[in-house]
Amino acid sequence: MKVVMKRPELLAIIIAIILGSLWYISFSDTSLIFARELVEVKLPDTNDNFVSVVGIYEFVNESSKSMNYPIGFPFVVNEECEFPPEIKIEYVHIDTSPESVSEYKEMRVDLTSLEYKRKGKLVVFVLPVESKGRVIVKISYKQMVRKNNYTYITTSALLWNKPIKEAIFKIEFPESIKNVKSNYIKTDGSKVNNKSFIYTYQLAEFVPNEDFKIQWEKN
Repeated sequence: MKVVMKRPELLAIIIAIILGSLWYISFSDTSLIFARELVEVKLPDTNDNFVSVVGIYEFVNESSKSMNYPIGFPFVVNEECEFPPEIKIEYVHIDTSPESVSEYKEMRVDLTSLEYKRKGKLVVFVLPVESKGRVIVKISYKQMVRKNNYTYITTSALLWNKPIKEAIFKIEFPESIKNVKSNYIKTDGSKVNNKSFIYTYQLAEFVPNEDFKIQWEKN
């Protein structure tokens, strides 16, 4: 699908690049709502240097027309963290919304791949949404890190001008990792399969004041 972006959309890209925004749409069109998100970050084992991220995002089109929305997804790229060598972006239209965004992970649905283009430190793709429709976008990738820390940008949600109804962040790490810390307040912690741990950070009406930052040590 070839999409020609209008000037406001190009302006949004420029601003997003300057601000390091995680998500953006054209500022001239606020009919697309960024409703909920579930982000799972898996920390590397002692013999690995890649952080794995899977994000599931719910969007709602409040317009009475079907729309193609240009969306940008930037990454933290610096001397400590490389651009992902491979990125997978998929989506699916849904009729009803579950009680919690975490339930999307268990849904058995066929996802459709979305093409994207790299623009510097971000990728740009076009999201088709039906009239008054609801879609789920799933983005999966890995990033090589050179130190024991990782930042997932959340403050870009401020560009949407509305709180995110529900945001859940999870950190999964093996027993070889210790002293896992984040600047967010942990709401749950559990051990799974006797091999790894999961820390959960759940927020309602999420208006981020700072990005989601993680630090850890290796045994």
